[in-house]
Amino acid sequence: MADIVTFNVGSSSIEVRTSDGRVETEKELDVEDLGSTARGLARRVGVDASTTHVHRVVHGGDMASPKQLTNDVKDEIRFHSRFASLHNPAELDVIRAVQDLTGRPGYAVFDTSFHQTIPEYRR
Repeated sequence: MADIVTFNVGSSSIEVRTSDGRVETEKELDVEDLGSTARGLARRVGVDASTTHVHRVVHGGDMASPKQLTNDVKDEIRFHSRFASLHNPAELDVIRAVQDLTGRPGYAVFDTSFHQTIPEYRR
């Protein structure tokens, strides 16, 4: 059983990391069935109904801090998919699959929150 698990969905891979340092990666993705791949990885690392899941999201717009994955937050991620078309839709598929598996909403952290801390002159 894993307490906290992070999901990092790239354009061609999914990496799952547990709070105790275990890492599972799937590099040969069937983009039509990311949910099944994510559920398989989640099961391999021991995700269950007590697991907190966290997802790295490339573009979250103005969301500058981690957010619980409510429907409103998922709608924002979907809206910003036009800026991260290879990542956000795939992450939403994985989020949905893990939410179905755990029955818990999970959380998102956003690459865009990091970029908001960069000084204006470096942007």
